[in-house]
Amino acid sequence: MANKAVGLNVIFTPNNKPSATIFSRWSFGETLIIKEAPDGSELNPDYEGRVSFNNKTLALELRDLRLDDSGMYILTVVTSTAKELMGKTSLQVFG
Repeated sequence: MANKAVGLNVIFTPNNKPSATIFSRWSFGETLIIKEAPDGSELNPDYEGRVSFNNKTLALELRDLRLDDSGMYILTVVTSTAKELMGKTSLQVFG
C-alpha cells in the first residue's frame, strides 16, 4: 500500500516480474488504465498525460495524483506459456 499527497507521483513496480510476458494490463479496479499486447497498446484517455508504463519492468507511474486516484490497482500479465498472473496494490491519496 502506498500513501501519497495530492499532486505527487507514485510508481507501482511488481516484485516478481515474469521472465517473458506477452500481455500486460494495469487497471484501477475494473477500469483499464493501460494495456500492452502483441496487437498494440491501449491507453485510457482519462489517464493520458498522467501515466507512464515501462514494458521491461511492468512498472506503472501515475503522476499528479488526485483524491479519486485512491483505491486498488491491479496488474494482470499473461506469460509466454499462457499462464495468467495477477498482482494487486492499493493507493491512498490524501489532501
